[in-house]
Formats: sequence, C-alpha cells, structure tokens
Amino acid sequence: MSKVLTRLEAAGVQLVNIIEPVYDAVTITAKLDVQTFEFREGLDAYLEKTTSYAGHGNGTTTGPRSFSDIYTLDGSKKQFLVLPSQYNYIRNAFNRSTSSPEYFVRQHGIQQLKTTLAQTFSTNNLDAIIYPEQKNLVVKIGSPSQSGRNGILAALTGSPVITVPVGFSEVTTETTAPLGVPIGMEILGRPWTEDLLLGIAKHVGEALGPVRKMPVGGGGLDKVVEVKGGGYEKKVPVVKPDGGNIPEVYPLGVY
Repeated sequence: MSKVLTRLEAAGVQLVNIIEPVYDAVTITAKLDVQTFEFREGLDAYLEKTTSYAGHGNGTTTGPRSFSDIYTLDGSKKQFLVLPSQYNYIRNAFNRSTSSPEYFVRQHGIQQLKTTLAQTFSTNNLDAIIYPEQKNLVVKIGSPSQSGRNGILAALTGSPVITVPVGFSEVTTETTAPLGVPIGMEILGRPWTEDLLLGIAKHVGEALGPVRKMPVGGGGLDKVVEVKGGGYEKKVPVVKPDGGNIPEVYPLGVY
C-alpha cells in the first residue's frame, strides 16, 4: 500500500493520514458486529418463506424450515460442515437474538461510529477514505479462515464503498504465488456519493495503470477454456459433497 500511496500522491492526490483507533477493524468487529444476533432470526424468516414454495402439491416439504432444523447438537441427525472460522459464530447464534441486551448496546455503538465517521469526513474535508481491503494477504485455498478483513467499517455504517485492484504483493514462493498475491483497496465515501466514488475509482485506475496479471503455472489458468452447457437448463443438479476427505481442522455438526 505504501507504493500505491506514493503513486497516488505523484498523480496529484492529496492524502490525509487518519490514525484514530476507533477505526481499528479488529476492535469494531469484536465490539459492534451484530451478525450473530441477527442470523438465527433472519435464517428462520428466509427458510419459512422459501421452503413453503418448495412443497410437493400438498404444502409439505422435506427441506429445513428453521435455523434449528439445520444446526442442532442432536447426534441422531445428519452431519453438516462448519468452517473453523465460523464455528464460534454458529455456536453464539444459538443463544443470541435481536432481543438480547447486548444487541441494543452494539446498535448504540454503531450509531456512535456513524457519527464519528461523519465528523472525520467534515473535520478533514475528505472526499473519500481509502484503506487496504484486508490487513493480511489472502490465504491459500483450503485454509481454515481469512482473518484481517477491513470491510466491517462500511458494513456497519452503511457507507458506500468500492474496491479496486492496486497490484500484487511480493512473490511469496514460486509454487504458491509466482506473481505475488493480488491486493485490493477500498474507497469509502459519505452516504449517497456513489457517483463520486465511481469517479475516484476511475482516476485511481488511471493513476496506477494496468495492475492485473494473467495467472501462470501448471494449473492451466493461463489458457482459454470453452465452457459448454451442462444440461442444467431444465433441472438443477444435486450436489453431494464428499465427506470422506474433510480435514480434521473442520468441525462437524449435525442436522
């Protein structure tokens, strides 16, 4: 990112360094994220509505109708796969709801964050705020989790945001990232400034120049592949995951 900022300044962009600790993504996620409070109720409402249309003519259905139908500690039911990074998320969702006292505390904190963000824009006379899409590089395929996401600020404040590619990291190893790891930058704006953000993103792209690279290596990703129709136009295929090769790092639940 330091190289990106240098190139933007060379192109005439005026940068202001914002260092308020209130914008630390890790702290925001820990103290203000409300997804685990809303997930169970949201999933219940979705399944109740969607599965009612999936009956077999008599209003019955074999699909899950609620959060509890999918996630349960009842060992007599089928197994389901939970990503390691989501295991505590699902466990917490069992005991949280939008009626929990903590939910209202977090909602109040979100309103305060919105106010602080608006003040930051006004005090520093900003058009937008830019930051890396993630604190850490994207992990390898098959890794248990991806930590260090910065998108929580836009998610909780409802601010418009656009992500642009800004280049690649240094080459990690010749076998896993021969070109380096792609890096994205988020451009966050005030409410209702989507047109301004699109213009900024365009100018950022012009200032940085082409940053994309064609994948290379033995996987064939650098070749053009013709994809033909799979015959799914009239019938949705049934996906049966292979549960025999799941690493032990992935906890199993049941449903």
